[in-house]
Amino acid sequence: MKRKCITRMTCGVVSCIAASLVLANQAQADGSEELGMPSIPIAQGSDVMIEGVGLVNGQPGDISIDIPAGVSVAQVILYWNGTSSVEHGVEDTIQVNGSDVTGPLIGASGPNLGTSADSGTYRADITASNWVVAGAVNVLTVSGLDFDRHDNGAAVLVILDDGTTTDIQILDGDDSAYLTHGYQTEPVNFPVTASDAEQMATLSLIVSDIHIPRPAAVEITMNGSSYQVTDVLGLNEGDFLTVAELEVIVPADTTNITVQVLSIDNGSGLDPASLVWLCAALEIADEPDNPPEGCTYTIGYWKNHPYDWPTDELSLWSKYDAMMTLWEKPKGGNAYIILAHQYIAAELNVVNGASIPDDVLTAWYAAQELLEEYMDEGTIPKNSEDRAWAIDLAYMLDLYNNGEIGPGHCD
Repeated sequence: MKRKCITRMTCGVVSCIAASLVLANQAQADGSEELGMPSIPIAQGSDVMIEGVGLVNGQPGDISIDIPAGVSVAQVILYWNGTSSVEHGVEDTIQVNGSDVTGPLIGASGPNLGTSADSGTYRADITASNWVVAGAVNVLTVSGLDFDRHDNGAAVLVILDDGTTTDIQILDGDDSAYLTHGYQTEPVNFPVTASDAEQMATLSLIVSDIHIPRPAAVEITMNGSSYQVTDVLGLNEGDFLTVAELEVIVPADTTNITVQVLSIDNGSGLDPASLVWLCAALEIADEPDNPPEGCTYTIGYWKNHPYDWPTDELSLWSKYDAMMTLWEKPKGGNAYIILAHQYIAAELNVVNGASIPDDVLTAWYAAQELLEEYMDEGTIPKNSEDRAWAIDLAYMLDLYNNGEIGPGHCD
């Protein structure tokens, strides 16, 4: 996995965008290619891993996936996708590690990109091949895609089992979006067993035929509130293929998570992205009988205890960059740095198992959006209204990190 957002938990809380802004990016959904339940049995397990390779610039290509030791490989599912101006079906056989792999067409959408070319997606269960084993970096060499317009790429989804129980839901198919031509993917729904406390869900996506840096987003809706994640669909598997993984904080009493991959206009002047959504996987670990509420540490603790950090990759920074940010002094009352300090500490506290109240969670979402907006500058202008907002958000997160609200400070 090349990009995670908070996941496991790594990449912090995703950005929150007001519903009024979300509505500006809505368009008529094509309506006939909604991702659905796979037509094959899905194995039970404890974790999902996805890797892929873009093939539009040539074949063969290698999918490399590092499976840890101490787990068993419950299932391996291969997806491949491309666009074609002829009837789909001739692309149902490809080669993996020199052997033929045949799978059915599981979805077709289009016309894609405003042309007569249709997108087509295929799937095959390759568990029995033993190409993916635990305790090794497994390489799958893929070739033989034969779409007459674009051979977009291939991805492998692996379900692992470490003996723990996780609710794993997988939806797949072929659904296109291109705002310029007036269509979006259909939103999909994942039912969730309501909990008395926040839960962590891992959302994994495979998106193909995506044109970057043209803007796209993942929209998540829970309990009537929606937010967009705009920085996770970059091309991380090679041209025309991306794999994204997000950790989603699920509020208490949530019974459904709605997900949609969008082509958006972000005001940059760039044409909205065209894309094809192939797969979405959601996993939520079963709650223990008495889940710990956790406790929080201050920024000073996290700054001085780097070996206690529960993750090496945060939402906006690597561990190294986050540590350097914590040690950076907010010279001149730099509101960006003040907010970044509290945001990093709050993220580490949540990753470390501390529960988070709804009002702090809202501040967390808003803080990430603001930090992303000013990341290139590393400061917020003193004459900007955003500076006062950043200070207010930092104050809220500071109360949380110091244990004045939330589960309390760690003794």
